Amino acid sequence: MLTVFGSISDPWATISPDSYPSTEGQGLIILANNLLRTIIVFSGIWALFNVITAGYGFLNADGNMDKVVQAWNKIWQSLLGVAVVAGSLALAAILGWLIFNDPTAIINPKIYTPN
Repeated sequence: MLTVFGSISDPWATISPDSYPSTEGQGLIILANNLLRTIIVFSGIWALFNVITAGYGFLNADGNMDKVVQAWNKIWQSLLGVAVVAGSLALAAILGWLIFNDPTAIINPKIYTPN
């Protein structure tokens, strides 16, 4: 029999408690990592919202130079904020690579505990 799309296996057959890495003793690290990721996502959403509202203000300036300058400053500050967030992640990855030979060492740390 010819199958065009291939076969589908049961994904639940391969999942067992032993297939996940142990996170015992790493609760604080996981919490901090999730909080950091949430802050990064919200900062991107906030920057996008600010750029959209500044663009709307730019369109409604009607030749008023004060409103144009305010809108341009808001766009510039939003893009600068995104650059700071992205730069901090890039700097953490570079430092993690240079010091620990792992780019995710600072962003996603692992604590090794005795078994």
